[in-house]
Amino acid sequence: MLDAPRVPAERWLTESLDDGFSYSIRTSRVLSKFQSTHQSVEVHESESFGRLLVLDGSFNVSEKDDFFTMKTWCTWPPVRTRVPLLR
Repeated sequence: MLDAPRVPAERWLTESLDDGFSYSIRTSRVLSKFQSTHQSVEVHESESFGRLLVLDGSFNVSEKDDFFTMKTWCTWPPVRTRVPLLR
């Protein structure tokens, strides 16, 4: 098995979802980082996802998935109208 190339830890942005699962995105630089009145805001430049918005340490949206996110909000009726799904 081939080893993945080593990249300095400061270039990896990791979001932990629980004790057993997390995922990381390699970033090339931090474009902006500040604390607003309500949350911490970071914008990173990512090689795979373009610009990445991170709110309170959680990945929010990136340039690469923006089309999917906006398409979902604009075309999926339960999201658009906030009607609860019935099972």
